[in-house]
Parts: sequence; C-alpha cells; structure tokens
Amino acid sequence: MGDNILLFEFEDSLDLEHVLEFEPWPYDKNLVVSQRTSDAEEALLLDYSRSSFWIQIHNAPEHLLIQETNELVGKTLGMVQQVADPKDEGAGGEFLRVKVNLDISRPLPRCCKLWAEQKLVGWVGIKYEQLPNFCYWCDRVSHGERGCEM
Repeated sequence: MGDNILLFEFEDSLDLEHVLEFEPWPYDKNLVVSQRTSDAEEALLLDYSRSSFWIQIHNAPEHLLIQETNELVGKTLGMVQQVADPKDEGAGGEFLRVKVNLDISRPLPRCCKLWAEQKLVGWVGIKYEQLPNFCYWCDRVSHGERGCEM
C-alpha cells in the first residue's frame, strides 16, 4: 500500500486475534506494528505510533513485588493491557511483569521512580521482552544504532 504499510487479510478471526494479542512481532529484527481495520483506505489513516510490550520491572523491594506495583508502574509507562500475577509467573520473585501499550514515537524508558504511600521508594529497572532493533543512543525502536542521528 506504500509507506511501509502492508494489509493482511485473515480468513479466521482467531488468527487475527492471535496476531494482535501476541505482539510485538519482529520482521528482520524490526518492529511490526499491527492495527485492526475493516477496509484498505482506512489503513492509510491509522496511527502506527503505539505497540504493546511485556515489561519486566526489576529491583523493586521485596515487599513491593505485588500486583498493585505492577499496575502502578505500568500506568506510568502507558496503557496497561494485562497484569501478570506475581505468584503465578514463576519468575522466582525476582521481578514483576505487565503488558503495556506504549507510544513508540517517543524514547522507551529504561527505569522509573517507584512510589509507595506517597513516598519515593527508589528506582526500578525496566526491561522489554521481545524488543526488536533498538537504538541505545536515543532509546527508540524506529531505528538501530547505525541509523541514529545523535
């Protein structure tokens, strides 16, 4: 369709739901952003500046390795889509996981402040699962380090 926009048609709606649920999808180590549309003309007008990632939250104090911390940190980063139960994840209590829809036109944060009872507890590290090509100079997924102007 032009401008790196491809239109895929699915015969089975379950296949479409699978693609949307399990993003991000890479192609040749680059991020593929998916959007639902019902016609080809609308695809050209859609906003492709958001994608969902499972995020790991590291270095939180042990007493804050709870679901509420997941939601709180997730909301500071973007729109929370799914919160993993720390008891069921099997991560050994080392980190939390939350699926967040992020604005990928902006730099991806690698850490954030953690607050508890209106007091700053410290900083937590953010790791993105299945992160495609990523520029460590400007923290964006739109290009790799070789294409960075910084």
